Amino acid sequence: MFPRVVKSTQGLSRPALYLNIRSVHVEQKLEELGFTLAPGAPKANYVSAMRSGPLLYLSGHIPYANGCSGDLIVGKVGDTMDEEAAYKAARMCGIGLLGTIKHEIGDLDKVK
Repeated sequence: MFPRVVKSTQGLSRPALYLNIRSVHVEQKLEELGFTLAPGAPKANYVSAMRSGPLLYLSGHIPYANGCSGDLIVGKVGDTMDEEAAYKAARMCGIGLLGTIKHEIGDLDKVK
C-alpha cells in the first residue's frame, strides 16, 4: 500500500527520481504537437465526466474538426470516409477526451 523508498545512485529517493525522469509533461508534449486542450460543453443533457473513487468515467465525446469547436466529422469508414480521415476523426475525439480529463482532474500527469 505504501511505496517503498529506494535510494538511487544520485542519492534521490524513488519518488524524487521518478519526477526527474518524467520531465516530458503530457500537456507540454501535446502543445508541441499542435494540439490545444479545451473542455467541450455537453451538446445535450448529460454529464461528460463522472468521478467514482479513483476512477473517472467519460461519455458523449464525438469528433469535431477543431477539437470542441468546428464541424462535426461524420461518415462510415470504407463508405463515405477513407481510413486516413477516420484516423483523424478518432484522433480529434481522443483530444476531446483529454480536454475533459484535464478539466476534471487539473493535470494530465496524474493519469495512470
